[in-house]
Amino acid sequence: MHMKNRFAAVTAVALVWALPVPSAHAGRPLATDDAGVLATSECEWESFAARATQRGRDATTTLSTQIGCGVGFSSQLALTLQRETSAGQHTRTLVLGGKTGVVERKDDTPGVTLAWGIAGIKQPGDSFGHERTALTLIVSHELAKDLTGHANLGWQRSHLIPQSATTWNLAAEYALGNGAELMAEYYGLTHARPALGAGLRFAATDKVSVDASFTVLSGTAKAKLWTIGAKLAF
Repeated sequence: MHMKNRFAAVTAVALVWALPVPSAHAGRPLATDDAGVLATSECEWESFAARATQRGRDATTTLSTQIGCGVGFSSQLALTLQRETSAGQHTRTLVLGGKTGVVERKDDTPGVTLAWGIAGIKQPGDSFGHERTALTLIVSHELAKDLTGHANLGWQRSHLIPQSATTWNLAAEYALGNGAELMAEYYGLTHARPALGAGLRFAATDKVSVDASFTVLSGTAKAKLWTIGAKLAF
């Protein structure tokens, strides 16, 4: 199969959910990122499993693991390894990403962060190559007691298609108490239908949390995504 066609087939569903290139799964289980940045020497190990389905296409299963650490200068770096499986074919993705705080978030001041990511991909029968580059501006602000809003505006460039796209995300999370948070988001990119998602995060301890989410393409019930994940802070 021609590389361009194979790439489109393998990522037809997953591309919708992979906005933007992960700089750090700070916003999990949302696709929307938040403006938080790890402090120097603080680290997080985060993993998740996802399954995307769309009528008329083979389901795509994704396994992802990431480690990220604060490196000083209001910045963090993260390395992510993902494996996608569809129709018995495996695709591996390696992402180097980072975030740098621009404006510190306070009670009356939104936090502003710039995130970036560089992704490489290895598809069946092909060598490992540069797949995508992304830049995202992230804003987080407390909207009301226990309610926080997030907005992302980004740009990404696929080097295999090739194609550029503008990405956008809007999300809100509400603290239910006892370590539980409920969240919702609406996000998309140019030339694609937006997605609507909901998630739940639970902090079992101050170091360990688990999460889950469900997302559908806006205006249709044909494309769906389920995820479940966990995070360890150290």
